[in-house]
Amino acid sequence: MPARAVFAVLIASVAAVPSNVMPVLAGLLAAFHQLDERQIGFFVSCGTVAGLTVSATAPYWIARANVRVLITACLCVYAVGLVALGFASTAAIYPIQFVLGGTAVVVASCCISLLARLHNPARAMSIKTASDIVLASGLLYFLPIQMLGFRGMTLALAAVFVLALALTPKLPAHIAEGGRTNVASRSLKEAPADAWLALATMAAFNIGGIAVWVFLGKLALHAGLDVRASANVIAAGLFVGVFGSLGAAALAGRSERIWPQVTSGIVFLFSVPALTAASGVVQFAAVVFVFNVAWNFFMPFVMGLLATRDDTGRLAALMPGTGMLGGILGPPLAGSLMAGVSYPAAMWAMTAIASVAVASYSWLSRTRA
Repeated sequence: MPARAVFAVLIASVAAVPSNVMPVLAGLLAAFHQLDERQIGFFVSCGTVAGLTVSATAPYWIARANVRVLITACLCVYAVGLVALGFASTAAIYPIQFVLGGTAVVVASCCISLLARLHNPARAMSIKTASDIVLASGLLYFLPIQMLGFRGMTLALAAVFVLALALTPKLPAHIAEGGRTNVASRSLKEAPADAWLALATMAAFNIGGIAVWVFLGKLALHAGLDVRASANVIAAGLFVGVFGSLGAAALAGRSERIWPQVTSGIVFLFSVPALTAASGVVQFAAVVFVFNVAWNFFMPFVMGLLATRDDTGRLAALMPGTGMLGGILGPPLAGSLMAGVSYPAAMWAMTAIASVAVASYSWLSRTRA
């Protein structure tokens, strides 16, 4: 990858850190402000709603914006916002989180749009996924979280955003600079139908996948694990998932065959209901590892497919929004089925939703652009 793409990957991973460490950050926030589960849920949703709104508007401004200046400004705003979050009153944390959620997605939309312009976008997305995992898990491992507390954690994250400012001068001013020459500055209405279908494919996979991810702790308890073992397995699964993204990076662009991607999608589908059939730490951990590796292998190819089919260069800015849409729709649906029917019924429903995405990817990959 060219240097500008490497810097875009690193900056995008920095922007993803707060959401990737949110389970830990939310716990520290709850203890610091004495918040209950409902208040924490509202806090998280403030950032999600803001991010989804920004992502929905991104295709209209992404081609005209000076992304270097925009990313620099947003990193500054996020760093200041994190410091403010650490010292804010309980009432003020919600509007601050709203601003932070929107700001992070501006950075993500700009960086992903830059990566989507590369000649091998699937490989770039794979490397970004691996970078996200390594950076977030590395911070959680090396930071003395218990000693830092909530305020210290926000200051540490703010420092990461400040350090990322050193990378922004290396970014291009506009997403159209460099990359593939078949991407034209056309209106969003001219985006081809198969690019929209690829975006819908990504959204469907995120709805099923994120719903399962959110309830992994509950599924672990259902499998007979205690809280500590559950947390260890989930953390280890997050890190093991990096092998899926690295595998995708190694394979992307080397062959036109799609059986590895489709196979990984099918393996993911089998892993979801298997989470309710697993019993004990070893079985549950094995399924979680397969779930994460398959997810991180399959998803970069869907992102790459969208990037290559979108000849307007605008739809890539909507990629962060598909994850947020998945977070809004998937967990409530899965949670309602788990509470009203059964855990296996919820997992089979999520399998059905994700299977639509796998089938759609297989069909799209076999059709001409």
